[in-house]
Amino acid sequence: MSEEFFWWTDDQKAIYKDARLFVEDNFEEAEEYFWNTKFPWPLIKKVAKKGYFGVGVPKKYGGLELGATGSCIVAAQLGRLYAVGHVFTVSMLAGLEQLLRFGTDEQKQIWLPKIASGEELGALCITEPFAGSDAANVFTSAVKDGDEWVLNGKKRFITGAGVSD
Repeated sequence: MSEEFFWWTDDQKAIYKDARLFVEDNFEEAEEYFWNTKFPWPLIKKVAKKGYFGVGVPKKYGGLELGATGSCIVAAQLGRLYAVGHVFTVSMLAGLEQLLRFGTDEQKQIWLPKIASGEELGALCITEPFAGSDAANVFTSAVKDGDEWVLNGKKRFITGAGVSD
């Protein structure tokens, strides 16, 4: 382990080594999917089985509880597996923190175990026709109407939409 990673916990160092070996063991398969333009469902299932989708999820919801640093460690490794890295990054990093910080207990109990297990995959829904991916300038709104929320707006180029739940 390089000295530049001295601040990592033992668990973070272990997940780094594990994810690195996982990538080495599965690189050729990922490359095959990439060149044949097929979505790598079998590899996504392997990622789920390893528990990587739960790296940033608290243990009480079935995750590994390694925080944002652990998530970034795994994302950096899985990024070498083409589409696998994109699916992981979008599903794991693009909204998990919002759910953890602002989600209700009920939302956390429903979604976090499914995210941690890889049963449910997420999508990144920022891009709009006139704002692009500039989150500060999106037009989509959420307005509370009684006990419900009404969403209005347009989205396009939704990262992960074709494979998310």
